[in-house]
Amino acid sequence: MLRPLTLALSLTVVAAAAPAASLNDAVEKTILRNPDVKTRWYQFRASTEAQQIAKAGYLPRVDLQAGAGRAWQHDEGSSKDGYYNPSASLELRQMLFDGFATRDQARRLGYDKQVSYFELLAATDDYAVQAIAAYYDVLRYREQVELAQRNLNTHQDIYKLIEERTTAGVGRRVDLEQASGRLALAESNLMTEQANLYDVSARYARLVGEEAGELTRPESLEAALPSQSELLGLAIRQNPAFKASIAAIRSARAGVGVSKSGYWPTLELQASQGYERNQDGIDGDYHDSRVMLMLNYNLFNGGADRARERQSLEQLNASFEVRDKACRDIRQSTTIAWNDVQRLNRQLTYLAQHELSTRKARDAYRQQFDIGQRTLLDVLDTENELFDAARSLANAHVDREVAVARVLAQAHLLLPTLKLAPLDANIDPNELSGSELNDEQIGCSLNLPDSSAQYAAPLPTALAPEAVKPAPAAAKPVSSQPVLQAIEGWSRAWASKDVAAYLGYYGGEFKPENGLDRAAWQAQREERLGRPGSISVKLEGVQVLRQSTRAAEVQFAQVYTADGYNDRVQKQLLLLLEGDRWKIVRERVLQ
Repeated sequence: MLRPLTLALSLTVVAAAAPAASLNDAVEKTILRNPDVKTRWYQFRASTEAQQIAKAGYLPRVDLQAGAGRAWQHDEGSSKDGYYNPSASLELRQMLFDGFATRDQARRLGYDKQVSYFELLAATDDYAVQAIAAYYDVLRYREQVELAQRNLNTHQDIYKLIEERTTAGVGRRVDLEQASGRLALAESNLMTEQANLYDVSARYARLVGEEAGELTRPESLEAALPSQSELLGLAIRQNPAFKASIAAIRSARAGVGVSKSGYWPTLELQASQGYERNQDGIDGDYHDSRVMLMLNYNLFNGGADRARERQSLEQLNASFEVRDKACRDIRQSTTIAWNDVQRLNRQLTYLAQHELSTRKARDAYRQQFDIGQRTLLDVLDTENELFDAARSLANAHVDREVAVARVLAQAHLLLPTLKLAPLDANIDPNELSGSELNDEQIGCSLNLPDSSAQYAAPLPTALAPEAVKPAPAAAKPVSSQPVLQAIEGWSRAWASKDVAAYLGYYGGEFKPENGLDRAAWQAQREERLGRPGSISVKLEGVQVLRQSTRAAEVQFAQVYTADGYNDRVQKQLLLLLEGDRWKIVRERVLQ
């Protein structure tokens, strides 16, 4: 069950909260206490009130005026010095039509509210990652201090042993000097790790709002990672930064509507009731009432309306570019974090083996040194190598967990994985009209580069469970003609709208792009091929880039023409031999 985060409640109770002892507690306290997150929360609440201000334009306005005092009027031939002149009036004004300005302004501010909310969610994900990194860094450098302390103790023991041998006349003075230098280096390393621990502890206190106490080592979050095939689709579509950019587009489009309101007349209902005594110095009580429809139509204001419209259109164009930049940024961050997870998973195997082998070598060297078969330099070198190996292994474990958190944060899955519910403000992205289908268009590739191959090399012979088999004999050249024939048949079936034949060219392992599953993709293709009208599909510059007996990679320029539409793209296909037919298992648009 997810534990909800409630900022409004946290503002009054966090001061008495117990120190964070787990990763979940540290992340929760970071989000609820962090000034930047709370600032964005207040900005979101302010944007909610801004929308209510705009909606007030739908309601009538009522003004009361009242006054009392004396008035003086000097007319030629009049001898009256002054008179008592109290008055009061009540006026009601109701907007009936303002060129849709109120509607579009309320819509624009509604989307601005969504932008603030998604930016708030993005800030919570960002600070959650920072809190996790700080939490693991405290654990990391506490372990590094322990390793450095053990390394120092070992060098002190060696120094004492050499000192006793030298004093007894069976050791060399130069060995004592060498041990003294290595001991000083070990002391320096300990001071460095202690300083690093002090620095990360200060960062932890800044983020969480309290000093780090006894921290438990959490379980790995790696099991919650999405699969490689669906990662980028999730990361982009669910990322709050991308959703904020979509809301910004819709806000800018509503701003265009506001800018066009100046081309319309305004119509307002006005009703008033007035009272005045001794009007213009004439004794008596005067009452007046009025109900009117007021039309106002601006004919010329120096071209400001036209300039305002052009300004809003340019702002709309800019918002589309911001969305595409957000897509690229998310793709880059997700790709790098995913690659780090794959690399570190593989690297940990080697680092663990290195640490184990170095430890065994160190123990053997010390025994050989005791019987005179190894020099002091050999022993000191293995001690330092073991220290470095243990540090590298500890660092890799922490770096892997932080990389996992970065991947989950990009897909907006980090807080649910920690059993924390994201901040809820009852925001419905579809509650407002004025959206278009291309607002959510993804302008970057959803194909995650496969980095697993470069990290999937076999372990060295010393680590592998079986002996390395001899390399197979070179394969005979294979003909590319069947592959080219399959590509040609695929394009013909597409152009002729033969749905069964067209889908038959896709293999059982085919995975569509853009995050669709196989069933949704097939339904989409059947619907599009079933539309009336003819199409043309031409392939130019077909090249077989690579081919083996069971796989082939083909690249070409595809020219597609339909009624009222045409495009030209570079496409790459990966085909596998299934039975006696080459079938498509990957289809990727390059540009």
